[in-house]
Amino acid sequence: MDKQLIAERFARARNTYAREARVQQQVALKMMRMLTESLLAEDCQPDELSTRFRHILEFGCGTGSYSRILLRTLQPETLLLNDLCREMEECIKELCLFPGVSFLPGDAEELDFPKNMDLITSCSTLQWFNDPAAFFTRCHRALTTNGVLAFSTFGSRNMHQIRQLTGHGLSYLAIEELQALLRPAFDIIHAEEEVVSLSFDTP
Repeated sequence: MDKQLIAERFARARNTYAREARVQQQVALKMMRMLTESLLAEDCQPDELSTRFRHILEFGCGTGSYSRILLRTLQPETLLLNDLCREMEECIKELCLFPGVSFLPGDAEELDFPKNMDLITSCSTLQWFNDPAAFFTRCHRALTTNGVLAFSTFGSRNMHQIRQLTGHGLSYLAIEELQALLRPAFDIIHAEEEVVSLSFDTP
């Protein structure tokens, strides 16, 4: 992955990303629903959500769609928002006015994360990583004993029509491959795959 090129392209698209990233917004809402349901399954009452996840790190926060849901729903003591693209800070500047919310620019694969995080989470970012296995190991070291890593990414069928037509595209990991990379460090609570189809008037 050319991280510099990725950052430049996301920087150029940041003003239209929130409008166009329809699937990413759906994923963010579903991620929060699944996190909440998993906590309720632990007999954690709705008003106790903020005490379960007091310290949260979101990598690849982008324009902040998922960040806003995290802050509103879980109300953590600290929320560290990270993105490869430094310009994304402009998109989340109102969030950084809240106590405990801060922005950390840089490549999540290289940054030193704070220790004792209760939740490390992300929507639609991991597909841009060079070494997910090494990143999972680093996340495990940064989490508390009962900490949770919760993320979504795109699967091997993502935009497969473009790859068929052009021969170009990202190399996506299948869900079985992701689970194999996670198992050495994590107990897998939930994993699922969903296909969302979008139609466009033109290529």
